[in-house]
Formats: sequence, structure tokens, C-alpha cells
Amino acid sequence: GLDAGSIRCDTVRSRVRRNNPSGRNIATEPPLGHVVEEILVEECERLAGDDAPLDKDTVIKLASSLIKSTKYEDRVRKWKDTFCRKGIRDELLGVGWYSGFMKRHADRLNAAKRISDAVANAAAAAAAQQKEEEEAMVVDDSTTNTRTTTTSTISTLNVAADDEELTPDEEINNNDDDDDDDESCPPPPRKKPKLAGRPKGSKNSTTKKAVKIPVDKALKDGITHAALAFMEERKKLRGEKRKTMKEILKETELAFGLDAGT
Repeated sequence: GLDAGSIRCDTVRSRVRRNNPSGRNIATEPPLGHVVEEILVEECERLAGDDAPLDKDTVIKLASSLIKSTKYEDRVRKWKDTFCRKGIRDELLGVGWYSGFMKRHADRLNAAKRISDAVANAAAAAAAQQKEEEEAMVVDDSTTNTRTTTTSTISTLNVAADDEELTPDEEINNNDDDDDDDESCPPPPRKKPKLAGRPKGSKNSTTKKAVKIPVDKALKDGITHAALAFMEERKKLRGEKRKTMKEILKETELAFGLDAGT
């Protein structure tokens, strides 16, 4: 069961002598026994069925965890002494074990790898298709926005063209709408529909006027009068409360026969 072509015995021997004080000659033994490799092949097939990749790193990591696992303690114990306690994965990489393992179990592992690759390719194709669909949606949105912008621009240009054609009527409308704006220069024709005859900054000035000049002056005077009356009542109440407290204290003293003057 020894595949000498996949093992560098000198490398294994030197490492085993460092990490095997008992001096047991295991340099000619394969890095993993038949039982362990059989378990590993089954695990690789299961991984391929679970859509996991069967690349070198994954298989060696799986073999390393299998050697250290307690699930197969009785079946793996013999091979635990083959490697040092730490660095099992590095040991497997060092002896070139992966290529020999793939050769020894080529039929089953190639079938499993084909399954794994097919699943990975299908997943990659699905991801690429989804990305293309998302990009197409983004392009459609941008195209729609461009069309909308173009339409609005064309309509604006049409409005401007109509304004230029109807210059006499517009001058009449300007004279009607600009009674309040005789001192300022008239706005250009294209800005006229947007301003709707209002001077620049009219929104702020209107707000200020609404604050400064109330609609109903009697209502404002009534509110002010009520507020002043309320403040006066509060002052009276505070004074009465203080006075009432003194009276209550005096009444209490008299009730208990304590005269303040005594």
C-alpha cells in the first residue's frame, strides 16, 4: 500500500526523528493509512455533494482535522504518531501528499471534483447573470432619466420658442403683471413663467410682512391684553399665597394657644 512516488522519505525521516523520541521507524509508512484515506475520500465526496470546493487547501485542511479528530479516534490513532503534534497541515504539504492522494483515488475524487466544479461553475454563472441583470436595470434607469431630461429640455425650448414668437402679447402681459416692478428691470422672457410675475425674493419679503403686519390688529391687541392681565394675576396670586401662608401660620399658633407676642 506504499506509494513511494508521492512521498519524500528523507523529509519524512528527518522530521520524524525530531518529533518521535521513541525512534520508531515510520519513515517508509505513508503519511495517511488506508483506513484514514478511505474516510477522507468519503468526506471529500460528501463535501462535493455539499457544494464545497475540492481544491488542495480544502483537502489538506480536511485531512489535518481528520487526524486530530476524536470522532475516528480508534481508526486514526495509529497515524497520529506519524506527525508532530503541531503543524500536521504543514507536514502534509511538505511531503507532497496531496498529489499522491489524488492519484491513488483518482476515479472517486475526479468524479467528486467534477461535481464540485460543476456546482461552482453553475453558482458563478448564476452570480454573473444576476450581476448582468442588475447592470441592465441600472442602464435602463439611467436611459429613462436621460429620456425624461431630454423631454423636459425639449418642452422648455418649445416654451421659449413660443415666448419668442408671442413677443407683443408678452409685452402686454408684462405691463399688466409688472405694476409693482416699475423701478426694477424686467426679467428675461424665459424666466417669466417660472417667476409668475413676482419679484425676486418675494417669498421672504411676504413672510416678513405677514409677521410685521397682522391681519387682525384687534386680535393682536386682545392677545396682548390677555397676556398682561394673566401676568398681573400671577403676581397677585404669588403675593396672596405668601400672605396666606403667614395667615395660616398665625392661625395655627393661635389654635395651639401660642401667641406670637408672648
